[in-house]
Amino acid sequence: MFARPVYALLISGNESPHYQATERMAKFVRDRVGIPQQRIKVVPASGREGSLADIKSFFDNLPKFRSLDVVVIYQGHGLPDYFFPNGQIYAYEDFAKLFRGGDRFLFINAACYSGSCVTPFERAGLIPNHGQIITASRQVEKAYGDILINSLTPSLIKGKPYQRKVIGRWVETDVIEFNPKVEIARREMRDGREIEIINDGRWIMAPNPKRTKKELTGKSHPVIAGMSLEDLLFVNPGVNVV
Repeated sequence: MFARPVYALLISGNESPHYQATERMAKFVRDRVGIPQQRIKVVPASGREGSLADIKSFFDNLPKFRSLDVVVIYQGHGLPDYFFPNGQIYAYEDFAKLFRGGDRFLFINAACYSGSCVTPFERAGLIPNHGQIITASRQVEKAYGDILINSLTPSLIKGKPYQRKVIGRWVETDVIEFNPKVEIARREMRDGREIEIINDGRWIMAPNPKRTKKELTGKSHPVIAGMSLEDLLFVNPGVNVV
């Protein structure tokens, strides 16, 4: 399937949602993309054991004397210029030093402030000519849960480059339609419901919503830098889905 061997490193933060999301993604790259299990490393492993040394060992143990494609996916917490594999602080500047210039790479970073990882990779000479970075947010922006992976996966399944400019969660909210015939002095919340206060001091419950609308919440703006290498994670129709 692949022109060059593809190796995958999946890194988790230190909370249960991070572990679960990382394990789901490991299953995706194995069972849907077709990367062999022996070329996939998850940090931390299922026993929740993992350290920065395990990340370094992944790169140290890559085959020598040939060019490879390397996929790295991180799902966990982040701060400007730093991320937290299994809860341990790691500077993007130091992480970039692990990548070999002769390999191509795809780094998917689903952390808050993940856009701040781009500059260290540029300074290391890795972006734009040796790989691609896709982040969940700009460098001064939070990200929310697994919204990057959830928005990216459909593109991978369809075999299309990722082009989203804004991501978030769509939620359905009620649209309150007030009775225009009643002269209302003000509106306020009471017991979890919005009420109308009419001029003589009496109050009535707001009418039941007649319609709903969808709104995008928890918004962030993905950053896409470097080459276009999403095809390293395109779903392989020839792989048996388990």
